Amino acid sequence: MQPSIRRTLTVVIPAVLLVSATGLTAAQNSTRQEPVRQVTQATVRLPERPVTNEVELEVVATLPIRPSAVVRTQDGRIIWTEHFGAPNPNKVHELLPDGTLRDYPAGAKYESHSLRLDSKGVLWMLDMGGNGRLPKLVGWNTNTETLVKEISISPPAYEPNSALQDFVIDEKNNQAIIADTGGGFEPQRFNPALVVVDLNSGQARRILQGHRTVQAEPLNTIIEGKPLMLTIDKQGTQIPSRWGVNGIALDPVQEWLYYAPMTSTSVYRIATQDLANANLSASELGSRVQRYGDRNIGDGLMVDTAGNVYNTDLQYNAIGVTNDQGNYRLIRRDDKLLNFSEGFEPAVDGYVYVATNQAHRSVFFQPVDSGVPPYYLLRFRPLAPAR
Repeated sequence: MQPSIRRTLTVVIPAVLLVSATGLTAAQNSTRQEPVRQVTQATVRLPERPVTNEVELEVVATLPIRPSAVVRTQDGRIIWTEHFGAPNPNKVHELLPDGTLRDYPAGAKYESHSLRLDSKGVLWMLDMGGNGRLPKLVGWNTNTETLVKEISISPPAYEPNSALQDFVIDEKNNQAIIADTGGGFEPQRFNPALVVVDLNSGQARRILQGHRTVQAEPLNTIIEGKPLMLTIDKQGTQIPSRWGVNGIALDPVQEWLYYAPMTSTSVYRIATQDLANANLSASELGSRVQRYGDRNIGDGLMVDTAGNVYNTDLQYNAIGVTNDQGNYRLIRRDDKLLNFSEGFEPAVDGYVYVATNQAHRSVFFQPVDSGVPPYYLLRFRPLAPAR
């Protein structure tokens, strides 16, 4: 039996600071040669940031199951995926108008943690694989309800201990870029990197592995006043949870890819045309990465037309923004609604959609699940258009 979910829509008058911008600013387009900040010891708690509360949150749906990603289709349907710790074999669902769920696509079994919707209405799902299955990128046309493409991610782009997380679809260069976060524990066995997939040929390349900008900093992630820990053996041994590249986003004109390790206080960018150039050596590609600015430890990223890079700030249950000068601030804080939020997805209705799941309370990080439903699908209007 499919679970019934009470769908609640809250109508609010957004108090949004709108920034009029038709493209990237001159400061954003300039080449930045700022040094990468070196962190030498674990930080107990990142410094307080100003909270401006420039955006209003709206509850799209309340859920009894942890979500990890959500998109709104061009015709207004809500598609979301469960957090990877959930037991269901199919992680992708459509939220129907009466509040019930159905597997999406109908009859499919995709264990996807992340979702993206392209300009043609194709829903891209990253099936994480496992149990002998390779991960695969799946494109499904939400307008015609037909399969567009399935691309398996094979070695050497995919490694035995890979953890493919968030991704983007670069339609300008017809490529997908995937964050392989690695890390977490036993770092000698994990190698964070980006994976570039040619959507024409299906060929995948592993890039920036070993580059400092994809690696976790030696920081403790403090959530609800406690460090986020991982249990690494049957004896209950725990170590600080530190993860490599995770958040990943394209600017609206798909000129730049922005990314950040989950455990990091910096956000970086690199030109998408450089990522598409398979002839660049590892050192040449690494030299073209730019540090964009400050951030707090977070999960998902998004970029608007004014060069604001949005961050799901995990420490402060907030949405943070790095502006085009590299300065970071919190534009909304809510300890209830933003309690461990994940990736952003802008939609054609002008809103940005985001899922919140209390993942730090799951058995992935502690012996007993202490999550308190409901979990949330939210939306807000960004400071400037994000599409």
